[in-house]
Amino acid sequence: MKNRENKRGDEEIMNTKKAKWMSVFGICLFFAGFAFLIWLAVMEEYGLSNSVIISVAILGFIGCDILSIILLIKAFPGLVALDIEKIDKKYDEREMLVFPSMEKEVVVQKLFQHKFKYTEEGYYRKKKFSFLKDCICYYARIVDDISLENSIQRELNRFDLTEKKGKNFCLILFVYLDEFGEAEKKHIKEIGKLSIAIETINPLAEETVIVVAIDSGANTGYLFDIGNEKIITLYSHGYKMLRKIFLVQE
Repeated sequence: MKNRENKRGDEEIMNTKKAKWMSVFGICLFFAGFAFLIWLAVMEEYGLSNSVIISVAILGFIGCDILSIILLIKAFPGLVALDIEKIDKKYDEREMLVFPSMEKEVVVQKLFQHKFKYTEEGYYRKKKFSFLKDCICYYARIVDDISLENSIQRELNRFDLTEKKGKNFCLILFVYLDEFGEAEKKHIKEIGKLSIAIETINPLAEETVIVVAIDSGANTGYLFDIGNEKIITLYSHGYKMLRKIFLVQE
């Protein structure tokens, strides 16, 4: 079993290295294609251009750019996997951010204090201006469940069907659980890392989800802690807002 895992790990390393070299070579080919056009312009400037030079320059430009696109497309999955791996390692040792006194009435009261408004769809909504993200629409929802994973999937499906205006949506789920343990903490962390990875790979992503799991017995909330890092994502905006609301920091 260990040999199989080591072999799989070696293959992943080889794939990421291959993706790096393919992307570098693809970028070089892209600029090489434009170099052919520059060469053609220089030759015409000095009156040295002819049909052969024109044909070589055009074919060189088209050929290099086509090969560049092919290499970059093939390298993309490996580069995505590399980014996800970096984010996974970066945040793997982070602990949970703990919110005390998270009774439902307290959560609702604090949301209203921070200008959230209750909607017909069952969300607490707030629209906030951001210099880097234009406007962000925050949708907070309070739910009870026995399974964190099932509740997240159900609420994501529900949110997809909700009529929304604008762009840049941050869904904040307060999930009250009868039983809370290490498995739930691990799942919260994986959701957080995945959300950050998606936005890192695609900076134009317009939607994210933040999960605050709450132990119903102790009324203690847990959130994946990303610290004070200056990352420009919808997730980081929502994270900072939650810290401000429930920990009275920043």
